[in-house]
Amino acid sequence: ALDDGRFDSAYEHYLTRGATRGFDPHAAFSEGWYLDRNPDVAEAVASGRYLSGYQHFLSAGLAEGREPHPLYSESHYRHLNPDVDAEIRAGRITDAYLHLVAQGLAEGRRWKTEDEQARLRAVATRLAEARLDELLATGRVLDFTPPERPLVSVLLVLFNRAELTLGCLESLARVEGLGFEVVVVDNLSTDATPRLLDRLRGATVVSNDENLGFTRGANQAAAAARGELLLFLNNDAEALPGSLPAAVDRLTSTPEAGAVGGRVIGIDGLIEEAGSIVWRDATTGGYGRGEEPTSGSVLYPREVDYSSGVFLLTRRETFERLGGFDPKLAPAYYEETDYCFRLRQAGLRVLYEPRAVVLHHGSASLRGDTELARLLAKNREVFAERHNEALSEALPAGRENLFAAGDRRRFRGRVLLLDDHVPLEVLGGGSPRTREILHALCDLDYFVTFFATNPLPLDVWAALREMPEPNLELVHDVGRPDFTAFWEERRGAYDVLIASRRHNLQCLLDEGFDPEAEGVRLIYDAECVAALRRQAQLAVLGPDAPVESDVALDDEIALARRASAIWAVSSAEAE
Repeated sequence: ALDDGRFDSAYEHYLTRGATRGFDPHAAFSEGWYLDRNPDVAEAVASGRYLSGYQHFLSAGLAEGREPHPLYSESHYRHLNPDVDAEIRAGRITDAYLHLVAQGLAEGRRWKTEDEQARLRAVATRLAEARLDELLATGRVLDFTPPERPLVSVLLVLFNRAELTLGCLESLARVEGLGFEVVVVDNLSTDATPRLLDRLRGATVVSNDENLGFTRGANQAAAAARGELLLFLNNDAEALPGSLPAAVDRLTSTPEAGAVGGRVIGIDGLIEEAGSIVWRDATTGGYGRGEEPTSGSVLYPREVDYSSGVFLLTRRETFERLGGFDPKLAPAYYEETDYCFRLRQAGLRVLYEPRAVVLHHGSASLRGDTELARLLAKNREVFAERHNEALSEALPAGRENLFAAGDRRRFRGRVLLLDDHVPLEVLGGGSPRTREILHALCDLDYFVTFFATNPLPLDVWAALREMPEPNLELVHDVGRPDFTAFWEERRGAYDVLIASRRHNLQCLLDEGFDPEAEGVRLIYDAECVAALRRQAQLAVLGPDAPVESDVALDDEIALARRASAIWAVSSAEAE
């Protein structure tokens, strides 16, 4: 057909012939899955606005952050192909997926998430099964005898996967310093779950004679709870030490908080969710997905759209007052999203607490399953209709909106501050002053992102204890070479950019940064005037002494004048 001129390209043939016959354009795009996952696109194709889902994806879906295939993840492709990641960070490649389609497939590059995650899940499952076999072969029991008045009721809804449930229960058995009870609803499990539950002491167990699904099972568990607080915890998740107390502390110390979620780490060791986003079209996404667990972007508390039922803490009184999870969303999906939106309607907030951490095994991937797609589409429609007014104020799906959509709080302004290192007290130099600047800006109700241009090895949690909370994001692990890529992802997010120290301002401007074109106010924090420091050194040490810098005063002044404002450390340097 191409040779005889009936079609100008394979792409034209696909749009006019292949898509209508159910074909995929290539291995990295699934037409049927994309349409199932995006009912609005399916409707647009059916009405003739697009010839195929692939045409929509290329023209709009890619920019909106929609996924092209159940087994594709940009972060995973970049992780598997470090050279591609380096090119993107350097700004020489604009998009990982476009690279995959243009070159990666032909070069035979690895890209499927399931390849790696299935292997990891298989290994983790074998280890979990060995632990379960050991428990069932011995007389060992798990003691969850609760106090007379438990503060927290931990709620588990089960259907099979006894080996994963054991890991969850063992993580709860390690919790210290917190009075809690365990309430289990078993939805007619057919594996070793009943035998495992026989090994529990002090837990409340509700056994159903049918599978009620998560939504109704969770409501059942809540009805049987006695605690002041309810923690919905997936049975395939393990809470790390300190997680429950951290979440409880955040909820109980914040009267206007309605729920608290945590940092969810997936089977691949990367962030699965650090709070979640609901876009204008009612689709959802985990904030920070694919990031390292210690990335600065996921280590500060925020107010979020919702947190998933993998780990969700709320007050029992509030849950009961709002009627629990809506049975209309049974058997599962969107029930916790709907609950969090109803919390906001009641004047309460949903908070993300980074110190609460869970490891999420996750079941075998069902993202391409037709039944799952049907349930998601059905419940998304129910959710969208119910919360239409709130969704009209949400941002449209897109990578450019991730940062803004990840935090619902409103500030006086947003500031990006560039300096060499995270300003720890032990470093001396200008670090104590920089740290005081951070505290002052946060006290004035600015949100501040601190970007370390030359990062040092760091105990990040110790560093965070020296910094203001919760208005500070500490980007401690990126560095100057990746600043351009960082700025591309955050463009439009900041009102003010503060460049501390002459060389940081010089590098910024040398790379073509134009504050007027970027719509940001540029402030130069001089930290010191190098020429004056040089004069003082020469006066003390003599004209032949080595000095830190030989920059001319006129050059420093010319550089400083390119900023809209200048901060100096003394009145003498200011003059």
